[in-house]
Amino acid sequence: MKATIKIKVSERKTDNGLPVYLEIYHKGKRKREMITHSFLENWDIENQKPLKQHLDYGSSPIVVFRQKF
Repeated sequence: MKATIKIKVSERKTDNGLPVYLEIYHKGKRKREMITHSFLENWDIENQKPLKQHLDYGSSPIVVFRQKF
């Protein structure tokens, strides 16, 4: 099982910023869910994590996956 957090710069920017996705890979299947939004100036692209100035830093939203793999 592998989990990654990615900001999608290819998607449309909203008033809250760009969407941030949690992706989980397990046995050849992928589950992807949007967990929050972020602006590029509040995101470390190299390490794929929020900077300390990000509003949700330290209190990330809880993601519940409703479907099983």
